[in-house]
Amino acid sequence: MKLITNDQEYKCTGFSPGVGTVRYTLPDTQPETLGDTVELRKDDGTVLRTDTVADYARHTIDGTVLVLTNEPEPVPVEQPAPTATVQDNMLEMLVDHECRLTMIELGVTE
Repeated sequence: MKLITNDQEYKCTGFSPGVGTVRYTLPDTQPETLGDTVELRKDDGTVLRTDTVADYARHTIDGTVLVLTNEPEPVPVEQPAPTATVQDNMLEMLVDHECRLTMIELGVTE
């Protein structure tokens, strides 16, 4: 099979239609930009499917897969800040203790 867009042909090894999303597997090269349509054809030229790019909210190339979708872009999930562990607290107290002992040994007063 082959995918045609912008008057360019790309080898297509897989096609997966879904509700509001279409995936084309392009193992060799992917288009940098899409034309008005994306056409899937058999090697003999028979048109299997034509998708109008404007009918989809966005398109992405994820590795070797061209995705046309109407799903909203995923919102990145913020990771919570790491909380201090008991070990972290103990190490902090140990450093403070060592610093105070060193100051006493050197005769430093506040």
